[in-house]
Amino acid sequence: MRLNSFCLALALLLLVSALAAIAGFPSGTSAVGAPTENYTIPDIPTNDPANDEIKPHVNFLLQGPTLQDKSTPPSFIASFSAVSAQAKYKVTADDKWYLDVDVNSPGWLYIYEYYPKGSNPGGKWIAYKWRLTESGLWKLGPFSPGNAEPEGQHIYRTWFYGNGQWAAEDPKEQRNYAIFWTYSKSYPELKIVSFEVNPPCINSGEDTLLSWDVQGSSAIEISDIGTVAGPGGTWLIKPPSTATYILTARDPGGKVLSQSATVTVRPVAFPGQALKFLGNPVILIILGLAAGALIVLLGLTLRRRYAGPTAIESPPSSLPALSEQPDAPAAPRAYLALPNGLEIQLAGSSQTIGRGELARALGLDELCFISRQHFRITCADGQHFIEDTGGGGTSLNSTDIRDRGEVSLNDGDLIEPAGTVKLRFHTR
Repeated sequence: MRLNSFCLALALLLLVSALAAIAGFPSGTSAVGAPTENYTIPDIPTNDPANDEIKPHVNFLLQGPTLQDKSTPPSFIASFSAVSAQAKYKVTADDKWYLDVDVNSPGWLYIYEYYPKGSNPGGKWIAYKWRLTESGLWKLGPFSPGNAEPEGQHIYRTWFYGNGQWAAEDPKEQRNYAIFWTYSKSYPELKIVSFEVNPPCINSGEDTLLSWDVQGSSAIEISDIGTVAGPGGTWLIKPPSTATYILTARDPGGKVLSQSATVTVRPVAFPGQALKFLGNPVILIILGLAAGALIVLLGLTLRRRYAGPTAIESPPSSLPALSEQPDAPAAPRAYLALPNGLEIQLAGSSQTIGRGELARALGLDELCFISRQHFRITCADGQHFIEDTGGGGTSLNSTDIRDRGEVSLNDGDLIEPAGTVKLRFHTR
């Protein structure tokens, strides 16, 4: 009886092996029926073309040509990507994800999902005999979790069959490709790990690097920059003046966090600019010629101002004596005090101050920034006014008065033409 049972078992085994050989499979291969409803651990899938294609209800789009050699035996590369990009190979309750599969020939794709250890059931078929009609890079999805999706580490086990053989070094063996990913129903905690500027203090015109690291965010915005991609990154900035940047992070649940980072911008000192400017040989030649012309102009100006009246300049005898002219309101005497103790007397109703008038108080390196007619001082009804004439800028009591027209002057006011010299306006 034992011999008969053994012979019967041996005969059945030989019969199964023969059928498997006829089908083109190594012995032991078989299909697992009702693939998409089967929650058992899968046996080796079948390549039987008579079975209908069974696939999930998701899109599968050809994204581009294969990155592999088409002349080699069937091969494939699979990868995983989540829409929210919270972290690679991690998804949460509201996330969707994709499988990216690169195949070098048309064929059939099989995908089985193993649930976390201890789950009951232990997994299910995602796709059984899913046909990919062309070689290339396919994007499959999006997939999304069901209400009963177990938390923990999942595994996608994939097979590919094309050109009459499995994608494996040995065509008689089935090679599978495993992708590990983790599912969590809760969102990761929103946290701004860092948001900083390095270096935090720069000179005007220099660059600095803004960097951030955020956890658990679905969207990140930075003031003056806009929305940025990824939980971490850097951005090169060149602010014209001291600025504060604000990072705002949001998680999928609606929570919002903000943090600021400030960069201090130092203005470049004038002497440094002047030295760099004067270091050019061409500029030195031009300044030398200009200095010669200024000296001649200054000599002529001083001669006119301080030389005694000539016979031609004497008033005609026919003019009435001063005592005979009608009385006029006496205008207050005004002058500009130079830093070296000299004074510029302001006479008449209008007087323009420029390079010639300030030559006694400035060196050549400063005088080059003063125009011939830099600003004008006028007097009307006993009140003095100052106006910048477009010669490089004028400040009154540290306030820029360019394009402001006439501005009222008071005794003791500080005038700074082109930021090169401090003049005091006085009346007496």
